[in-house]
Amino acid sequence: MHPDLHAAREAVRRLSHALDTEFAALKAKDAEQVEALQTEKTAALDQLAQLVHNRRADGALDADWQALIEQVGGCQEAHRRNEYLARCQLEAVQNTLGALHAESGGSGVDLYDRLGQVARKLGARGYGAF
Repeated sequence: MHPDLHAAREAVRRLSHALDTEFAALKAKDAEQVEALQTEKTAALDQLAQLVHNRRADGALDADWQALIEQVGGCQEAHRRNEYLARCQLEAVQNTLGALHAESGGSGVDLYDRLGQVARKLGARGYGAF
């Protein structure tokens, strides 16, 4: 086996593991671990890019390299899965912040009237301001 092929397989394994670990960290909402994994993912991708570039410069990619490229496609799908989860979580946080900002936006709107009912907006003042 060519040493570059062995190194590329190891890089794909590291990348795949980092993506799976990132997915678990995203589900656990562990931002520190997600951030820490970025270095590992970048290093594995950079190494793969360099190895494939070198191999292409030497000639065509044989069947072993083509199979490895297909494995990288699986990593790409894992990355998309992680990106989707991260985007959904970010949207949820933004919606929550928006709701909190609207509630405490300093508009002087009362949220509840004296009877504990949701106040209706009347201009800049709340319904509970009889």
